[in-house]
Amino acid sequence: MGTEAPLPQIGGNVLQLLHALNNGPLEQPHWSGFVALLRERLRAGSASMSFRLDASHGLGIFAVSAASDFPNRADLNSSGIHVVTSPPGKENIPPDQFVDLKAYLDPSLPDHANFIRDFLVRHNQEYMRIARITDGANGVAWIAVGRPGDEFNAGEVEMLNALVPHIALSLRIFATIDRERSRSSVSEDAVHRLNFCWLKLDAQARIIDLDANATALLQSSPVFRTLTNGQLVLQDRRTDEAMRAAITELSQQSGARARAFHLAEQPWLDMLLVRARDESLIDVMEPRIIAYVHGETTRHADRGEQLSDLFGLAPREALLAVSLSRGRSIREAANDLGLTEHTAREYTKRIYAKTGTRGQADLVRLILTSAAALA
Repeated sequence: MGTEAPLPQIGGNVLQLLHALNNGPLEQPHWSGFVALLRERLRAGSASMSFRLDASHGLGIFAVSAASDFPNRADLNSSGIHVVTSPPGKENIPPDQFVDLKAYLDPSLPDHANFIRDFLVRHNQEYMRIARITDGANGVAWIAVGRPGDEFNAGEVEMLNALVPHIALSLRIFATIDRERSRSSVSEDAVHRLNFCWLKLDAQARIIDLDANATALLQSSPVFRTLTNGQLVLQDRRTDEAMRAAITELSQQSGARARAFHLAEQPWLDMLLVRARDESLIDVMEPRIIAYVHGETTRHADRGEQLSDLFGLAPREALLAVSLSRGRSIREAANDLGLTEHTAREYTKRIYAKTGTRGQADLVRLILTSAAALA
C-alpha cells in the first residue's frame, strides 16, 4: 500500500496538466498556462516550450514560465511569437521522450560550452530535462524544465513521459487549426476582393454567424435591419417577404434551388441564398442558410492598375474599361471620367484591340473572369 500512495497525486497532476495542455492551442499566448503549471508542479526554476510548423530555425511559438527567484530572469523572452532555436546536441537527442540534457552536451564543443555557460550556469539550471516532440507531420516542439539542487526523480520523469503523446496530439490540433485559419484568411480575402460577404441564417432568418464585411455592411447600408432577436429584415417589404419564403423552402428541402434577389441600385447590391452543405456538425443539427451578398465597390483605380498590367492599357483606358465593365454606357462612362464622348469612343476602340474583345459584352466577360476581378 505504501508504494501506491504517491500514484493518485501523480495522476492528479497529470490530469491538471492535461487540462492546461488541451487549452493550449486556444490560449493566448499559446500554451503559456501549460508551461506555468508544469513548472509549478515540478517545483522547477523554469519551464519552456517552443514549436514550429517545420523543423527549421526561425519564427515560432515560444512559451516560458520562470520562478520569481529565477536568476537573470530578464534574459528570457516573454511568451508569444519569437525566433525559436534548438538546443545544442539536438541531433543526438531521441524523439518523444524526456531525457537528461547534460548527457547530450559536450563541453569541448564551443556551442555546447556557450550554452552551458550562458544558460545552465547563468540561470542556475543544474538539472534539466528536455524532450523533442513531433506533431506527426513536419512540426517539432522542444519542451524543457530545469531547476537547481535536486535531480528529477523517477516519478517526475514518469509523469513527464506520460504527457508526451498528449503534447503530440495538442501540437497536431494546433497545426490543423492554424492551417485552416491560414486557408480561411486567404479565402476570406478572395471573397472580399470579389466584393462579396456572407451571413449564416437559421430557418427564421436569424443571423447565426457572419463575416467582418457583412458586419460592416449591416451597419452602413439602409437596405438591411437587424431586430433585437437577431432576425434579418430587408428594407423593401416585398423583397423581404420573398426572402423569408425562400429561406423557409431552403430549410425544409435539401434539394431546393438557390434563390437570387436584387436589393439596391445605387450602389448595386444583390443577394444569393443557398442551403449550407451540411459538412459541419452545427449545420447538420439544424439546416442553415447562407446569404451571399454582392455589392458594387468604388475601387476603380485598383482594378484599373491590374487591367493595365494584364492588357497593357493606358491609365485612362483602364479606368474607362472598369467603368464599362460595370454596365455604364460609353456616354455615362465618359461623363464619369471627365472625357468627351468622342474621346471615350476612341479609347474604347483601343481597349477592344488590346484586349482582343469584340464589344462591351465581351469586354465585361473578360474583365469579370480575369485576375483583375480580385483587385
